[in-house]
Amino acid sequence: MAISDRQLLKQRAHEALESASYDPQKMVLIHTGAASIVTLLTAAVSFLIQDGISGTGGLSGIGLRTMLSTAGSVLQNITNLVLPFWAFGYLIFILKVLRRQPVGPATLLEGFRHMFPILRLLLIRGFIYIAIGFLCLYPSTIIFSLTPLAQPLEALLEPMLSLTTEAEIAMYMDDATTAAMTEALIPMLVIYAGLFLAISIPVSYRLRFADYILLDNPIAGAIFALRASAVLLRRNCLDLFKLDLSFWWYYLIDTALIAVCYADVLLPMLGISLPFSSTTGFFLFYVLYFIGQLVFYAFARNRVEASYAAAYEQLRTQAQTC
Repeated sequence: MAISDRQLLKQRAHEALESASYDPQKMVLIHTGAASIVTLLTAAVSFLIQDGISGTGGLSGIGLRTMLSTAGSVLQNITNLVLPFWAFGYLIFILKVLRRQPVGPATLLEGFRHMFPILRLLLIRGFIYIAIGFLCLYPSTIIFSLTPLAQPLEALLEPMLSLTTEAEIAMYMDDATTAAMTEALIPMLVIYAGLFLAISIPVSYRLRFADYILLDNPIAGAIFALRASAVLLRRNCLDLFKLDLSFWWYYLIDTALIAVCYADVLLPMLGISLPFSSTTGFFLFYVLYFIGQLVFYAFARNRVEASYAAAYEQLRTQAQTC
């Protein structure tokens, strides 16, 4: 079986989930529910902290404001640090289910056992995308400057060449001029985004199975996992992309749920006013998102993730037999 045979991959995933030693639906409910509740509690505490900061005015409240601000930052950083390991615990669960190994709620905690290799993988992979972003800056700027797209910006910048003092420049850079410059830069941002996507998407596909490889070889380390993933997917990126396309409905619904989560921001941008405060809207739409995601993931996420794990298992088996 090759990963180009998507129906067999999905059938293997379905059979593994059906024979799991612990109900996969309960597991995804535990995983998604816990992550969403932690995120919601963090947001609620952060809101209370910000409310406390705004209520402590004057010089006498500087110490309290600093303490509250630090507490809010620490809480947010802890949440951002913990959730990736929780997500890796779910991947471990999926791999074990596919391999017909015993699983239970405690399996979700296994990601914390490999904290340092996982953290190194996340940091190195993040650095790779940051490096791609920096590499795209220069060519996108050159392409923009050599095309007629740069003429509106040049017309706005030309009068500044005759200005000599900071006061004159400040007077020239009024709100209207700043807005016009921002609009003139949009073509360059589009060029930059196109270059970034053209480079980062193929790279992301080559590194796609690094998570699985790291979980199978935590001692080997993050760089080994990234290199092994690139080798494993050298001629299989297109098949993996086709597998992604077969789950278009999953990503469409997931994106729609994310839009619900940020509806308090998106609706006003569309000119739709909300009959309640922004704070109420934030928590209301997050709760709706939480309920929708919980129901959707309960019925869909396991078979999608198990299909990707089946693709990884197939490629790993082929590599071992070569």
